[in-house]
Amino acid sequence: MPDTWLAKGGSGHVDVHVTTLMPGAVRGNHFHVRRRELLLVLHEEAWSGHWDEAGDGTPLHSRTFGGRGAVLIEVPRLVSHAVRNDGSVPLHITGFSDGEYDPASPDAFPRSVVAG
Repeated sequence: MPDTWLAKGGSGHVDVHVTTLMPGAVRGNHFHVRRRELLLVLHEEAWSGHWDEAGDGTPLHSRTFGGRGAVLIEVPRLVSHAVRNDGSVPLHITGFSDGEYDPASPDAFPRSVVAG
């Protein structure tokens, strides 16, 4: 976990979610206003990460990964992001946020950066 997430002035809270992404599926296509996110992607085959430059109409970017391994991605606030499983086996993602999830005040807003 980055020191800045837990340092004085940070929320001191970390929220964790785990998901399995089936072949051909996309997870994300959203951004957060209040929370930053770390995504740990465990893969055995091809997948791709997609993001914008923090706003509607900003340039879109992507990066493709292959083989077996693990990739850690830091997602700043306001950057829309998505992961697409381009392989033929499930992909596993663990997401860490620097603030607690509050169902009364959602912090995920849709903005598409890749089609499913």
